[in-house]
Amino acid sequence: TDAPVLGSLINPRTREENLFEAEFLELQPMLEQALAQELKDDNVHEMAVTARGLAKTANLLTGQFTLVSTNVPYLGRGKQNVVLKEYCEAVFPESKADLATCFVERCLDFCSPHGASALVTPHQWLFLNTYKHLRRTLIRRMEWNMVARLDENAFDSPQAAGAFVGLFVFSQDRPRADADFVGIECSDLPAPDAKAQGLIASTLRSISQFWQLNN
Repeated sequence: TDAPVLGSLINPRTREENLFEAEFLELQPMLEQALAQELKDDNVHEMAVTARGLAKTANLLTGQFTLVSTNVPYLGRGKQNVVLKEYCEAVFPESKADLATCFVERCLDFCSPHGASALVTPHQWLFLNTYKHLRRTLIRRMEWNMVARLDENAFDSPQAAGAFVGLFVFSQDRPRADADFVGIECSDLPAPDAKAQGLIASTLRSISQFWQLNN
């Protein structure tokens, strides 16, 4: 019943939700067979269309992918409704302060082993004390591939132009002790087109991943 609020934050592969995945995998062939039949009754047809959508959604939520790429939704904890706030607190305790950082964790869950997430998110989780435990967790558990500072004026939309954001790429791999990631500085470039060109042409900096634990 909370699916319209929680959306793709729902992960049927975790904890007791594994029961849902097992039941769905068993029922999926029968459901697809039923949906393939000729349906003449309008009410039954509408139910079938809904069932097909639910089946597709469940299949996506239980799936894992080679690449997950998105501009995550931004919504601070103070503006979340009770359902969303309680879910994020229970499932994403280290990133609950913003929906954006909850989606950082969720997108990494979507990745198959060695898969990657390329995400545009607000950049404050890189330095605010609120996200200290999240940073440590990601540094220790994920391979960081790239951090590009974009800051404001990264979007064409006037409503989003003031957002201070970064572009991050992570891999679902345990990082080596000597792991480095690429840093790109585009924060001083004045407009989206300039930042896009900067991502291509700027000098790449090699940064020690585990050194960041001391930063």
